[in-house]
Amino acid sequence: MNITLKFLLLAIFSGVVHLDTMVFGQFMFSRPIVVGPIVGYFFNSPQTGLMIGVILELMYISVIPIGIKIPPDATAATILSVVFANIRECNDLGMPMSIFFGIIFSLVYKFTDIQIRTLNNMYLSWVDTAKAEFVEKRINLLVYYGIVVSFLRTILFYLIVLPIIYFIVKNVCVLIQYCPVKENFRDIIYILPAIGVGIGIAHFMEE
Repeated sequence: MNITLKFLLLAIFSGVVHLDTMVFGQFMFSRPIVVGPIVGYFFNSPQTGLMIGVILELMYISVIPIGIKIPPDATAATILSVVFANIRECNDLGMPMSIFFGIIFSLVYKFTDIQIRTLNNMYLSWVDTAKAEFVEKRINLLVYYGIVVSFLRTILFYLIVLPIIYFIVKNVCVLIQYCPVKENFRDIIYILPAIGVGIGIAHFMEE
């Protein structure tokens, strides 16, 4: 399977997974520990996806969207981290770089999601101005509209970002190969799980 088709399938899959976050279901299959190995399977590396998923699950374990509070997107961070990890050309800094860039791009996803949601206010007047007998029908239509638009905009986001990630990884890794200090970063790969466990324990101990 070539990389273009892989990215297309991954974008569609991501669109479905993101619906589980807040739009429809909330069956928890969008959690990092679940989505990580699945995305890793796309690249024939479910073990890498599982490792990243476990680390990010512990980091985001107590971070959930409540009301108007929209935290950094754990699902996007996991998906993009696994993608970074599996299209890398340099193995020395693969895991730390992957999680770092995955979280950075998840912040971009969060920002664009918030900006698009602010546009939804314009549809409220469509319900407010409806006659009483049409209010329920219009609310139902807006619910279906929201699901479809959320799905399509997530696909569009990934179709734009995944090629950018591919470009970044290809070029950054070429530079890292000539970095004289890269040997000092190898141990970070093994420290990351310990950091994730520590963060998870800290979340559980919070009052």
